[in-house]
Amino acid sequence: MGNDVRAILASITGDDRRLLDASSLVQRNIGWGDHVVRFADHPAGPPDRPLVIFGAIPTEAEYLRAEGLDVLDIRREMSMARGYRWGRWHSSVVPDGELGSAHVVNLQPISSAEFDDAGSVMWEPSRLGPWFEECAKGLRR
Repeated sequence: MGNDVRAILASITGDDRRLLDASSLVQRNIGWGDHVVRFADHPAGPPDRPLVIFGAIPTEAEYLRAEGLDVLDIRREMSMARGYRWGRWHSSVVPDGELGSAHVVNLQPISSAEFDDAGSVMWEPSRLGPWFEECAKGLRR
């Protein structure tokens, strides 16, 4: 492990440390090229029905190409080590997706086939099959 990585890991304190400690090993292992789902407060929806957001985390090569970089910069490595995952996030509210990041404590992994399934129904969770019920119950954490 290089000195830069050690310094990054040593610098993880406060809220970031608490979030990482609250996440599972499955969540901390979410990385480049993975697909995920998360549940957020729906600003216009009923309080008992969260907004379901599906995320596509790019591969490292896709990220570098999109950012015009040759190597991963230390800020992205630091962000990943702190538990944040950058990607494109889709929902029934924003079906085309938007770029952003989310902490792994809020993410559950899904397969690329499940991600494609969600996209095929315009990210509407009520139209998804039994695999989604596992996610809604938090069984993939």
